[in-house]
Amino acid sequence: MELHSYSGENLEKLAGKHRLELIGVPAYSILKEGVLLGSVSPWVRRKYFPKEALCLSFELRKGSMESRKFAARMLEVLKEIQSRRIH
Repeated sequence: MELHSYSGENLEKLAGKHRLELIGVPAYSILKEGVLLGSVSPWVRRKYFPKEALCLSFELRKGSMESRKFAARMLEVLKEIQSRRIH
């Protein structure tokens, strides 16, 4: 898992629908409070990670306390996950 921050003017570069065609990386999904969810590039994923690995990247809106709080709540839930299995 990775955490990064982004400036508002870069939202389209990160979450725009043409991101995959432009730079070869899927667009981030927009969650709540300006938090974006994505993964590593497909090339990096195939080369460095096993198929079973969960690679998540969160982008938090720079300077937003709401974004930080939402991400912190998500991380609290994610840190308890022990497998990909759904019970």
